[in-house]
Amino acid sequence: MRFSHETLVVRHGRRTEFPIIVALHSTILGPAVGGCRVRHYDDFQAAIEDALMLAEAMTYKAAVVDNGTGGGKSVACVPVDWSGFQSPDARTALFLDIAEIVDGFGGSYHVAPDVGSTADDMAVIARRTPHVAGLPLLFGGAGGTSHGTAIGLFAALKLAASKLFVSHDLAGLTVAVQGLGGVGSALLALLAHAKASVVATDLDQSKREMVEKSGARWVDAEAIAGQSCDILAPCALGGVLDGPTVAGLNCKLIVGAANNQLAHPEIEQAILARGITYVPDFVANAGGLAYSSGIEIHRLSAAASAKRVEDRIRGVLERAFEMQELGISLTKAAYRIAEDRLRAGGFTGPPAAFG
Repeated sequence: MRFSHETLVVRHGRRTEFPIIVALHSTILGPAVGGCRVRHYDDFQAAIEDALMLAEAMTYKAAVVDNGTGGGKSVACVPVDWSGFQSPDARTALFLDIAEIVDGFGGSYHVAPDVGSTADDMAVIARRTPHVAGLPLLFGGAGGTSHGTAIGLFAALKLAASKLFVSHDLAGLTVAVQGLGGVGSALLALLAHAKASVVATDLDQSKREMVEKSGARWVDAEAIAGQSCDILAPCALGGVLDGPTVAGLNCKLIVGAANNQLAHPEIEQAILARGITYVPDFVANAGGLAYSSGIEIHRLSAAASAKRVEDRIRGVLERAFEMQELGISLTKAAYRIAEDRLRAGGFTGPPAAFG
């Protein structure tokens, strides 16, 4: 197993007795920030590997946009039939356990929402530690990560589109949005305001009414990747860009918020071979991290944090496109930018495992 991390801690929660894993990859540029993933793992080793991989990814996401933070991740391993997904008391007990473990890091790790956890869960954590991000607006937080992620994604989409298409305006371009959770729904509204032509889908059929009210066209989930469009925006689960999917793509640009969109790293070469530009997900979706930490760690206003997100993402993509002209893919360029910042800060670990 690759291990270039500063710290790996496994503790049993004293209320739940569930194993809770915290991996800190790097704090060289600032306190590690990363979400708390709550899920069942059949294999405990897989849970540890997940925490390590996700913590390392957060280091590079933070570094690439010069966020002033490092990378960490926590994973709470719950039974497959855990009642906390329905029981408030069981859920509170788990997040109080997580809070005590987080507090033990003394501020070197700030926990945030992730798969299986919410802004309200962060409010529970805040009862026991101040080292928490993604709090509800009522608590002075950023209200989760969806808003910031959508701001950054839209900035990335506009900048990349300006490099590929004659018009610097999204009006008239066709964008296919896959996944209409918090980020995808916000992107849908931003695209409608920009007068883009949108096709969209989600596995949840109840989202269809929202799509059609926005003026977008609904398509079945299995058909979205093959839609004739200018831009594909994957905003659902990871691993959606595999061999068969890439072979059927009918777009010129991919810019999405989903994490780990590539089924495996070599898929990017297949995308590029088809003449399609791929904006790396850890740049396109960095706005959630940058926005919430801007408010909750750097103490910026919401407006200043939003502007910071847009400026940082546009800036790194401008540099990456300049490097692309020298024959470097956007993904490799982004990792090089992040690694340069880490090395300048004193990081001595190996290069990214996934760049």
